[in-house]
Amino acid sequence: MEAFLRRRARQSEFLALVEAAKSGLARLYAKRLAPEAMRAEKRTAFDALRREVAALETRWGDAWLAAAYARLLGETPNNALLASISAYARHVPAFERLLAEAGGDLPKFYAEVERIAALPKAERCAALGVAAPPGLSSAAC
Repeated sequence: MEAFLRRRARQSEFLALVEAAKSGLARLYAKRLAPEAMRAEKRTAFDALRREVAALETRWGDAWLAAAYARLLGETPNNALLASISAYARHVPAFERLLAEAGGDLPKFYAEVERIAALPKAERCAALGVAAPPGLSSAAC
């Protein structure tokens, strides 16, 4: 159990870095810089994120997990990747809850997921109990 909790805490730390990078990029986009200056600032922001993720290995003493997160970012992280990581993380607790409500019964869980998937986007969001990310409508669920 201790290893599970440690891994969850590390996952949360990684996700906090992703969210901080997304927030920083949002502030950058609000500046309305010239295209070349914007590209340079974005490179700087993504380079900083990669350095922060690389530093996790030292802080954690867990080369394998830190390397896994570094591989997830890849050589050229971008906004779409950060958004997908964020969306995944935002939805995991809802699916864990659904699995628990199904008593761990996978066929029952899958049936409920299929039922929810067929709902209109706003209802699907409500059924999952997941709020749309800031600045996006419930269509993002």
